Amino acid sequence: MGNSSAVKGNAIPETARWMGWTMVVFVLHMVEQLLVGTEELTTLQHAIASWDTLFRKTDTATVVLVTASVAALYMVLYCILKGGKSRFVALSAFNLVAISECHHLIETALSGRYSPGTVTAVPFIACGIMFQVALVKERRRAVATDVQTAPAENGSTGTGGYTLPASTFPRAETKERSVA
Repeated sequence: MGNSSAVKGNAIPETARWMGWTMVVFVLHMVEQLLVGTEELTTLQHAIASWDTLFRKTDTATVVLVTASVAALYMVLYCILKGGKSRFVALSAFNLVAISECHHLIETALSGRYSPGTVTAVPFIACGIMFQVALVKERRRAVATDVQTAPAENGSTGTGGYTLPASTFPRAETKERSVA
């Protein structure tokens, strides 16, 4: 595996590569469920119905749910852009989606029969684990080498172990104070 702490030429950081594979397998996972059964949809529908009962109008429940979901997505994106420990935590939390697909394997084992989504759950989980391993390695390298992964004084910012030019993030001029 390549070194994800620096982008050389057109090389893709290891974390980006595994996130890309995770997205591909996610789509395949959803296609598998659409083709062979959408049992999870019933569970999701029950959860949403329960959510709706918390509000007087379902429109209000929908708006609150969409607002919370989009706010969570913006928070994840902000943390990724901020870099450093925030990036690591946000991507790790987001990655729980892939790793949590082990529920398909558990359902299949407990029922003794195929559960829709089990076939693609295996590579989905594997990609999630490999992404997490790459993320941990990247974070350890950043901490060990004291790489700045958040906006620095020179205006550069870390974006997953590689740094954008300082001109990408211009800073406002500041006046020095004189001490009397």
